[in-house]
Amino acid sequence: RSIVKGLLDYPYGCLEQTTSAAYPHIFIDEAGAKAVGLEPHSREQRAKFIEGAISRIAGMQGAEGGFRLWNGTSGPYESYLTPYVTSFLTDARDAGFNVPEDMSRRAQKWMIDKLNSAANSFPSMPATAKPDANGRYDWRDYDLFRNSHQRFAEFAHIAYMLARDQKANLASLRLLHDSYRDRAKSPLPLVHLGLALQLMGDQKRADAAFNEAMSKPYGIRTEWEWDWLGDYGTAVRDQAMSYALLLKHKIAHPQRETLLINLADRLGKPRGYFSTQERIALFLAARAAGGSTTEPWEVVLKTADGSTPIRSLTSESRSFDPALALKGITLENKGSNPLWIELEASGYPLKLPIPSTEKITLERKWFTVTGQPWAGGNLKVGDMLIVRVTASSKQVIEDAMVIDHIPAGLEVENLNLSQGPQAGEFTIDNANLATAMSDERIKHQEYRDDRFVAAVRLNGNKIHLFYMLRAVTPGHFSVPGTYAEDMYRPDIRAYGPSPEAVNVVDPRGGK
Repeated sequence: RSIVKGLLDYPYGCLEQTTSAAYPHIFIDEAGAKAVGLEPHSREQRAKFIEGAISRIAGMQGAEGGFRLWNGTSGPYESYLTPYVTSFLTDARDAGFNVPEDMSRRAQKWMIDKLNSAANSFPSMPATAKPDANGRYDWRDYDLFRNSHQRFAEFAHIAYMLARDQKANLASLRLLHDSYRDRAKSPLPLVHLGLALQLMGDQKRADAAFNEAMSKPYGIRTEWEWDWLGDYGTAVRDQAMSYALLLKHKIAHPQRETLLINLADRLGKPRGYFSTQERIALFLAARAAGGSTTEPWEVVLKTADGSTPIRSLTSESRSFDPALALKGITLENKGSNPLWIELEASGYPLKLPIPSTEKITLERKWFTVTGQPWAGGNLKVGDMLIVRVTASSKQVIEDAMVIDHIPAGLEVENLNLSQGPQAGEFTIDNANLATAMSDERIKHQEYRDDRFVAAVRLNGNKIHLFYMLRAVTPGHFSVPGTYAEDMYRPDIRAYGPSPEAVNVVDPRGGK
């Protein structure tokens, strides 16, 4: 329930996030939603959501057929996400939802051209790039290995999607297998390639790829223990998706369940949240594994409100008010087989997050429209401030999201709107806002009612983000701290400090 709900409620919308948020609607009908405690949606409601997502995704498809991360006209084509989106379109089409044929056809043509170029796409590996006795690589070779893995993961994913429609070039698949499969630093690309080879008729190489996938650890070991592979994934995503695909295609490998055991070990460790890629992979893995049994199980649920028998062939979920839960909950198993219980609690923190600078450094300052630092005091309704958010990170973060929530009595002004203030009109600390906001590391910006959002590439050099605030409602308002995260590495995040509350007054003398 929480995995799917986290996808459906995710508030941002790049190519990957839009696709992942819509994906569960393909599979979860009204009965399935009720079974896990989700709000059920009719077929018509699901179709409306899926078709809305497809319409947004269509705007991210470039002229050549591949997809870009935020819009179809700027930025590089996404070699890993294009087959992911195509998988979503194919599954939606197979489930009977309306998918534009031209959209899929163009994406398929782009993938065919891409796969045919595989032979000229891999960097050469120097003879010195070998692990030491402990299996660790020199950190100076890290980028080389990561880029090689990323290329292999992209081609293997493309190969799998083309093979689903019998469109993959078998010679290209054999080239990937024979010459480049040692570039894989995760099981998932080998599973993708193995499935592509099997679907195109080369079972011998497919079996070899599956065997290697089962013993392939995730990540590149260096003295710094960096595990980021640059393909939107993590060990959780790759193990869960590998398991889901093996079950989907009925690959009964003797070590298949090891993936699930390793995944369970990782899920047992404390973590803050799951990325959208992790969530969709976990959802697909759980769906592939099923959860039904031929014999019903039965328990008696006991709370302070009384006892309730529960009998079912599938999983069941119940929600409790915290006050009732504190009085104690007991489950009595009335059958002879063991049952697995998952407990989940959610809520809001009582204290503000502690500012952190361990991985990402954040700073926010407010300025007057004349470019002077705002000294505090009262704001009048209609007053405007310029906000500067400065961010940097100790390591490269390709897909960082910087989020600046604003006080309730203020609203964000979009500096790009032609009818409003223009960014080029303002200067802060000798920096022209329009020039600063044209930084190529800024991939996307959103001006929402309650927050400013920017998707950026972070590194050791500071990046400056600007937007404008307008005071609109009188009152005394708390000021949330700035927040940043790596969208696909859940352990990398940071909170900025929360300043003093602000007062907004009515210049006409009202309260």
